[in-house]
Amino acid sequence: MQRKIMILYMYDGTYNESVIVDKSLTLQSENRETTIIDANGGNKGIDITADECVISGFTIRNCWNTGIDISPSSNSNIITDNIIHSVTGGSDTDGIEVTISSYNVISNNEIFDCDDEGIEIDGSSHNTVTKNTIYSVTGEAIDVRGSLYNYIANNTIYSNGNYGIRLGRSWSGEPVVWGVFT
Repeated sequence: MQRKIMILYMYDGTYNESVIVDKSLTLQSENRETTIIDANGGNKGIDITADECVISGFTIRNCWNTGIDISPSSNSNIITDNIIHSVTGGSDTDGIEVTISSYNVISNNEIFDCDDEGIEIDGSSHNTVTKNTIYSVTGEAIDVRGSLYNYIANNTIYSNGNYGIRLGRSWSGEPVVWGVFT
């Protein structure tokens, strides 16, 4: 039996709120430049706690902690064609954070002006991170911690505070990352 996924199409405009996605759905914008989720200093722009979601085509800004957060055990989500910026609040403030979740795809996003990492993958495996542009973040562009079998390739990374890609807390003998670093 094939599951039906709900598609929510959001028109141009500024939405002054944080969004919680706790059911499988596709959240699609009219135009990523003019469909804006402004968290107004709220903790997260979009918080995903479901499997098989698609978030595509938004500008997400003014978050205190995380632009897009994928957790706990949220799998097979697609985050694509978004602009994420102005994520402030000090340490552990990330453009996109994936925690204890697998088989997610993060591609074609532009991430800048974050107080910590652009993309953080923590305790997660089999995720794909490709064709993102990450710049002007205080920490690492991409930080992989305690994670295995992730594929990272063809990202554009420049003018960040720390490492371009950091692989931390890994296990010997098991690949943390597959892919070509560009």
